[in-house]
Order: sequence, then C-alpha cells, then structure tokens
Amino acid sequence: DTNLEDTTSMLGVWHADSITETITAAVTLLEKSGYNITVENVRFDHRLPRSVEAAFALAFNEATTNLVKHAPPNSPIVISVNTHPTYIAVGIVNKRAMTSSYKAKDSATRGIGLTSMTSRMADVGGFADITATPNTWQITLSVPITTEK
Repeated sequence: DTNLEDTTSMLGVWHADSITETITAAVTLLEKSGYNITVENVRFDHRLPRSVEAAFALAFNEATTNLVKHAPPNSPIVISVNTHPTYIAVGIVNKRAMTSSYKAKDSATRGIGLTSMTSRMADVGGFADITATPNTWQITLSVPITTEK
C-alpha cells in the first residue's frame, strides 16, 4: 500500500480489501473447492474506513470457514449484497451437512467463531445475524456506510 496517510491507524502497512474484493476472493476459493456459488448484487465500489473493511473481512472469512465446516461438499451457496442508505448487508445462505449438529439460535450455544463475528461487527457499528435451521445456515453481516477515516 503506497498511501501511507491511509494506513496511520493500521498495524504496519497491511492492506484491507474492499467488501467487493473480500467477497470475490472468497467466491473464487469456494468455487475452486467445488461449491456451487450464486452471487447476487456483489458490486459495491465505495470504499469504507479501513477499520470497517478489516472487521468485515475477518468476520466474512470466519463465516466462510463455518460454511466449509458445515456445508456438504459441492452444495449450493448464495451470497448476496443489499445496499441501504446507511448500511450494507451481506448475506450467506448454505445447506448444512446432515452430520452437522443443529443448535437453536441461542447465545449459550454460540461457538467462538460466531461470537467473534458478532463482536467484530458491533465494534464498527454493524451487526451479525446468524440463523441456524436443521437444513441451513444463514449469516448476515451488516456494516455502516460512512466516509470517516
């Protein structure tokens, strides 16, 4: 990253990808792993503050890890982006493997990854909504649209 002014709040000069770049990289990896990916509306060109993009990237990577952990091989996955006036919501829906244990949505049953996603989103003014049914995982990560640095 050559824009040092933009990295003053970062550790070193680590580059935070945009939301679109984060999703695109994950889609590429999931497709190479054999998953059938449907992508809807993933074309958000506005850059957000690095803290928001970094939190989103880490939470989205955790969501992707959970997906690989619980989705059957070669199963369908839908990733969608909905842009609202004040926030962006990124949803992931995937089937669950029959051997994947089902737990109702309850904070007492959340693992470290789900708690981490929720915390990362809250830290930047967003939220994570995780819904488990016997057949699917549905995760929505929302981040605020802001021009703050």
